[in-house]
Amino acid sequence: KWSYISDKWSYISDKWSYISAKWSYISDRWSYISDKWSYISAKWSYISAKWSYISAKRSYISAKWSYISDKWSYISDRWSYIYDKWSYISNKWSYISAKWSYISDKWSYISDKWSYISAKWSYISDRWSYISDK
Repeated sequence: KWSYISDKWSYISDKWSYISAKWSYISDRWSYISDKWSYISAKWSYISAKWSYISAKRSYISAKWSYISDKWSYISDRWSYIYDKWSYISNKWSYISAKWSYISDKWSYISDKWSYISAKWSYISDRWSYISDK
């Protein structure tokens, strides 16, 4: 019986020395591990900020899409999509807008603007031939 207990005791002491050796290895390199952890946590804060930006962007797009689909639900069979371009000669800026319009079932003219951008003449003149061909 005593040999069984001594065998168990030696097994437990061997395991304990193995575990304590692992912890001493970790404690000796704690500064390296903490530096790595601070790098990972900084990276994680960047990733979480990027994830929150992407999720906010997706929720904005879904809200915008629901707004557009609600607007389109009122449209009957006839609607038009209009691109418009105008400019002011004094400051040489050109403005481009896109909008849609339709006549409702109650015979009222309804239009809504989708986008509105301003661009310099050089930008428009370089690309106007491409736009007009399409």
